[in-house]
Formats: sequence, structure tokens, C-alpha cells
Amino acid sequence: MKNIFKKIIPVLLTLLILVSIVWYCFVYDRNFTRDMLLSQARYLSTNGKPDSASWFYDTAYELSDQDEGVAIELANQFKASGNFTKAEYTLSNAIADGGNSQLYIALCILAEIIKSRTGIIINLNSIFLLPLGFSIGTLLQIQQIH
Repeated sequence: MKNIFKKIIPVLLTLLILVSIVWYCFVYDRNFTRDMLLSQARYLSTNGKPDSASWFYDTAYELSDQDEGVAIELANQFKASGNFTKAEYTLSNAIADGGNSQLYIALCILAEIIKSRTGIIINLNSIFLLPLGFSIGTLLQIQQIH
């Protein structure tokens, strides 16, 4: 009987420690986990591994309760790697989740980059901006002020 307890107790303690770590990182202090994921994503991004970095950005965005700054960073990562479709998709979803004007500005800048590189014009007025009373010109003026 003592021999069984000597084997079970270390396993239970190890399991308890692992569960505690998961609880701390994903329930109690999500900001800590988000910051760690963002720092890893930035590190991978600067070292030329955009595919791995995008996974860390995605996970950080999900943990951050759709933080606009993380969404813009993720979109910039996609834009830097040349994946404009994913960048547009990320910004569009963040706007649909109730984003602020910074997301609209980032989407307008992305639309201008796509237009200059590919000649494809994205009609942002009908998709996002007109129902909110924004125009592309207004948003670009706001961006020039900042």
C-alpha cells in the first residue's frame, strides 16, 4: 500500500502543478500570456519566420479579447509577408467585432497599398465606412495628422 502511494503522490502533484500553470496562463492572467506570445511573434518576425510569427499573433489576438493593437500588428505581419488577403481579412473581422478608427485607418492604408501594387481597387465605402459616416478621405486625413 505504501508503495502505491509513493508512485501516485508524485504523479498527482505533477498533474496539480501543470493544471495550475494552465489555469494561471489562460484564465487568471491572460495578459501575461498575450504579452509572451506577442514577444515571441515579434522575435520570429524579425528573424525571418513570418509563418510561425503569424500563429503567435493569431493566438495572442484570441487571448486579448480582440485587442485592436494586436489585430493591426497581425495585419502588418501578413502585409509584410505579402499576404494582403489575410491582412484584409484580419482587419475586416476586427472591425466587425466592433473595432475603433485605428482599424479603419489601417484598412484604408492597406487598400491603398493593394491598389498601388496590384491595381485592384477595394470599395471600402460600401463595405464598412458609409454606414458609419466615414469616408476614405477623412480617415486618410486623420492618419496624416497622427
